[in-house]
Amino acid sequence: MTEAPGERATLAAMIADLDGYIGRKAAELAQPRIDAARLSAEASDQRVADLQQEFGRRIRALERQLESARRQEGRADREDLLASIWLYVDWYFVTRQLTTEQKDLWADAIDARHARANADDPDLGALPVERWWRDGT
Repeated sequence: MTEAPGERATLAAMIADLDGYIGRKAAELAQPRIDAARLSAEASDQRVADLQQEFGRRIRALERQLESARRQEGRADREDLLASIWLYVDWYFVTRQLTTEQKDLWADAIDARHARANADDPDLGALPVERWWRDGT
């Protein structure tokens, strides 16, 4: 069967039309998936940004906790030193020469040391500092 040149051109035009139609339909059918993928990617980008912010917040919180622990550790060392002086040196003589504010700070340190010691050994019974420089206490 031989085809005439006009039939061939008509057939090529029909194939091109059909090709275009198929391409448009494929794009039309694929568009919801493309849109969903785009939304998913945007949501993923937002989720990554949210996770980065949360991670940053947690890191900053841990850094604050670490700094607080370091300060507490240094404070505990000073409290231990002051408690040793309080215990082994004539504390009345030493503290008598301090201002009331200094005496209170020292007594607070000793009380904190005693609270830690009592927490470590409940049978210890370390008592709060007698604040003899305060009237009525």
